[in-house]
Amino acid sequence: MRIFALETDKEKLKRSFCGPDEKIVCVVHCHGFLFAMKAIVASFWTAIVIAIVIAGASFGLPAGILTGVAAIVWLILIVHPLFRSFIDWKFDLLILTNGKLVIIDQSSIFRQQVRQMNLENIASVNVETQFGNIFPFGSLCFDLKEGLGDRMCLKYIPSVHDISANISDALMEYAKPQMLSK
Repeated sequence: MRIFALETDKEKLKRSFCGPDEKIVCVVHCHGFLFAMKAIVASFWTAIVIAIVIAGASFGLPAGILTGVAAIVWLILIVHPLFRSFIDWKFDLLILTNGKLVIIDQSSIFRQQVRQMNLENIASVNVETQFGNIFPFGSLCFDLKEGLGDRMCLKYIPSVHDISANISDALMEYAKPQMLSK
């Protein structure tokens, strides 16, 4: 199903970026830790907003106006970022085929950013740990060949070492025919 720019059908997304000669090597989603941390922070700020409303009402401020203002502040400053992090967690994808790497960033229902990189344009793949490597995720960074773009890093990638190995293997498989023809 499509909601403005947000495509919720992941299979449709996978098929749309895979050419007739390509096969999907792996598909990666963000780790749920991203959303869990935002949910904890949102719960903390929600408790503070409720405490402010209760304190304001106990000092005699009009409860209706205070509640309305608090609800607007809560929706804009707490619910909106929480909703965005949910969409990031649920719908962002990294699709690796035998010919390209596709990064789909769906950060809201109004914005979708798709980056497609041919495997020949990727110079290297690097892994960076997050939170002291305590959790089973990390950052996956791509260095593009000189003159093709800046370094790109994706955070909260589960089993990042395995994904990096898959991408490195795909890069080697892609380069083999070109090495043999030289």
